Amino acid sequence: MISNSEEMRQAIAEALNRYCFDNIWNETKSEFRNNINPNLLFERSHSGRIFISDTSMLLPTDKTAYYIYAASAYTLHALWVRIIDQEWISTEDLLNKHSILFHVYDTAGTMIPKAFVYLYKLDNNQGYLVAVDKKAFDACGLKSHQLKEIRFTVYYDSDITNKMTVKSVKIPAKDPGYIERQKIWNFAAANLSKATIFCNGWETVAKDSGSFELDQYIDVLIDENIVFSFDIDLTESKNDVVFYSDRDKTYKQLVHIPKNLNPLNKVYTHNTLDFYVRRKDKNDKGLIVGKFLHRCAERSVTQVTHNDYGIPMFIMDAYRDYLASQSVTLHIVVRQHDKDNVLVRDKSYIDLLYTQDDSTIIKHLLGKVQENLSFWKASELEKSEYVRMMWDVPDIVTPSNMYNYVEGLGYYRTLSLICERVIHKRNINGTYNSFTFTKPYLFQAAPVYPVVYKNGTKIPADNITYKNFNELLHISLINNVNVNKGDTLSVEMFIDGYNKSVRFTPESGTYVLSVPFTEIIILKETTKDESWKYYDKTSNKIYEEMELNKGSITTKLQSDGTTLILFDQTLYDQTFIIQNKACCNGYSKNIDSNLLNYDPIFLEVKSIVKDAGTDSVPVWYTPHISVYLNGKYLIEGLDFTVQNVHNQYNEFTFKIIVVHNEEYLKPSNNIVEWIISSAEIENEVNGFVVNNQAFDKTQFALYFEEMSMCHIDGILEPDVIDKGSYIAIPDNGKHRQGAPFEIHTCVPHIAKEYLNEFHENDDIERIKIISEYFYGTREELTGIIVLDHSHRIYSSYVAMIIRDVWNGTLAGISFDPDVSKMISQLAPYYNYIYKTDIVVQAKYDIEFVDANPTYSNLPVLGPDVYKALTHFIKYVMPEDHVTSGEIYY
Repeated sequence: MISNSEEMRQAIAEALNRYCFDNIWNETKSEFRNNINPNLLFERSHSGRIFISDTSMLLPTDKTAYYIYAASAYTLHALWVRIIDQEWISTEDLLNKHSILFHVYDTAGTMIPKAFVYLYKLDNNQGYLVAVDKKAFDACGLKSHQLKEIRFTVYYDSDITNKMTVKSVKIPAKDPGYIERQKIWNFAAANLSKATIFCNGWETVAKDSGSFELDQYIDVLIDENIVFSFDIDLTESKNDVVFYSDRDKTYKQLVHIPKNLNPLNKVYTHNTLDFYVRRKDKNDKGLIVGKFLHRCAERSVTQVTHNDYGIPMFIMDAYRDYLASQSVTLHIVVRQHDKDNVLVRDKSYIDLLYTQDDSTIIKHLLGKVQENLSFWKASELEKSEYVRMMWDVPDIVTPSNMYNYVEGLGYYRTLSLICERVIHKRNINGTYNSFTFTKPYLFQAAPVYPVVYKNGTKIPADNITYKNFNELLHISLINNVNVNKGDTLSVEMFIDGYNKSVRFTPESGTYVLSVPFTEIIILKETTKDESWKYYDKTSNKIYEEMELNKGSITTKLQSDGTTLILFDQTLYDQTFIIQNKACCNGYSKNIDSNLLNYDPIFLEVKSIVKDAGTDSVPVWYTPHISVYLNGKYLIEGLDFTVQNVHNQYNEFTFKIIVVHNEEYLKPSNNIVEWIISSAEIENEVNGFVVNNQAFDKTQFALYFEEMSMCHIDGILEPDVIDKGSYIAIPDNGKHRQGAPFEIHTCVPHIAKEYLNEFHENDDIERIKIISEYFYGTREELTGIIVLDHSHRIYSSYVAMIIRDVWNGTLAGISFDPDVSKMISQLAPYYNYIYKTDIVVQAKYDIEFVDANPTYSNLPVLGPDVYKALTHFIKYVMPEDHVTSGEIYY
């Protein structure tokens, strides 16, 4: 249990640490790779034995001459214990028997054959010796003046699952019938896609046994960890792409893995890759040959993204000299390791960069697309925190790591991980009616209010009970509601608290009030002598917000979580409403009787007053209001609006939800629910589904799966994918063409307050830039889109007039060819709703939505009244020549 804020902070840091361990850190020490510059012990070769510190030591074989090198024990790290003391072992056996890959090569990348290089582990951790066969050395074209240019690379993956083997041979001077050459070729050909072949130290693209020559040293390395390899022809200008590295102050060759080779966006750190620089032209034997690009120079290969790398141009130019050719290609071998990370959302939104094609990605990496997208340049990504985190596991985890987490993951991704307020749980077992969820870390000190869905439809609040524990939320389904095998239960969590309003009138002797919450809003309530009626509600009260701690009203937080409020004597005998800013108010109503009366559907945004029965007051702070009709989610601005109602003197009096949705009404038992919460909408977008894409006609918002909700046609859809230029909708047959959708992301202010202690929100500008960019690149819809059905809404303005005519409130209406006169006569009574009605004001998308004057057929009226009403309706309703069937763009 998290008992105090310091423990909570540490727990949050540890949780993020676990996320990074599972998804970002590659445990590069388990994929051990070290590049070693050894000491040459003798300037000439030795055979038989050598003397080390006055100790005689036999060499691997009696009559072979060797060059001897030494290196310290620490260069092998933990691999040291895997090697037998005081015994020569060839690097061929070192790989085949111990899975340790040990390359010996010169600085030009000439690889010395492994059966002719031996390693000897000295006792007492003195280090180890390496003996290089002189004949093999000479056969590779190396000269004595190059002895000090020899380097080692050791590679070992402790998580390795697939085997690496090498066959290292010397073809005899006579090989009648190609017997020996065929043997080595058969070994290679059995797994050619996993094979790397060296002939006299040159990496060679062998074609058959005829590729090998007499007296030649051949190494065939079979690495079953190779997942693919590919080539880049640097003689083609489109491939020879270079960027300037701000970090290393040099120009670098950009190496990009084609997306079709890495469709899952796996993270390939460069220590698991091998690079070979090849001559493009074939040699005199008709073969393509190349050199091993080693990593002995500092930062000879750097990580740019999960899929891109940089190689300094001075290294590439050196290899052109080694190969004596300016026409070169790069051959890249890519290994998979057990960690198997994939790209995650980071501060630079690389995942969105990678929604584009290879050519566009490369243009972005070179900074050739848009100046304000500089965070997608290779020079910026190379030094980004996310890329650094791929290599660096912190030794100590403290809340101070938070800055680095935000720098790497981004502000919103970090928020979504520490404030996972949206949870989806698929039931893979039997039938259940109770579930337990872990609350977000930042919610664990407070109660939460759950909104529960079954297969995307909201379960009525009357059918659930819930109980808050410190870290857990327990939900029980009642009234014979169950979750069966295959069902998905989804929960959206809101911070809750004391949700009643407190009415208080200070006076002498009673001017101090204690309330059981800390985030306070105080309203002054004034009762007027006259009353007014709007949206079927009559009131004679007005409200205004009071300033706190600036004179008349002082608040003092108490250690027990309460607040003392002190009212100045200038406020005596006035009435005040105190409300908790951090709470939820949920309501439910059967509207069947309203529908029978042809009533427009109006819902009060209210809070019950403590110790006052059913008396209520308007909720002042309403950043987020959710409305459901028969379990279907309604979209604000399409299915409903929220109106701040002012009287004729422009004084605030109450708030009303105006429901316009007709689509989800049923013949009977129509239940509407509305939830007033303090969760703040960080971003929101709505539109219509076209070809399984969430398509809107404005700039698109981004999607954060742990904080965001996507509703399509009133149903929660958890399996959408952010593609940058659009949101992809699963093709599961659930969502019709033209269905309305909304995506919104709620961020509780306590979460932002917490994270802002460590890092400012600098995601906002990037999100804006990315959204604008993708909106500009998105393909516009063209041609014909067939809709089997259009979304249906109704006019609250027209519905109210029809209702009032039917029930006699509005009498004497008659036909007038000049409908504008009729509207003028109605204005004193209905102008407020006329101005806010989204239908008559045409504030809906006529291409996807059908609007009706009311939600049912017109009531039975006299012929004159009917004629007048139909004429009026035709005049005020927007023209809509598009009906369900075909929509043209």
